[in-house]
Amino acid sequence: MPVLVGEFMSTDPTWLPADALVVEAALWMRERGANCVFVCEDDGRFLGALSAQDILYECVAVGRSPEATSLRQVLDPTAGWVTPVSTLQEAMRLAVRHSWQTLPVLDGPVLVGSVSLAEITDQFLRREIGGGDWID
Repeated sequence: MPVLVGEFMSTDPTWLPADALVVEAALWMRERGANCVFVCEDDGRFLGALSAQDILYECVAVGRSPEATSLRQVLDPTAGWVTPVSTLQEAMRLAVRHSWQTLPVLDGPVLVGSVSLAEITDQFLRREIGGGDWID
């Protein structure tokens, strides 16, 4: 029986509103040691993700000011996601393919959770190798 993302995802995802500034996202990522931030409308509808690479390539490198550019202007709307009924293998493939540390979990258009590559790996190792928690 396949393991589903909904069995181990975090149900308290953090995100920033689309009208937040790039500089706010950069500070948010630095404070949390994250390489991306999810971007949503105020009602939780997922719009995309913004990575540190996006900040560099889509903002700084093209002469935009991080203090005057909104996330809506530079976010990646094609960022992939999983759902609570996506399998562990689907989540692992997506995370590895895009080199993401954290994946958004959507129910329809709404962000309902997140799952990290560490959590995905932990679940895989538990089932493939056995034993207890592989991450603390």
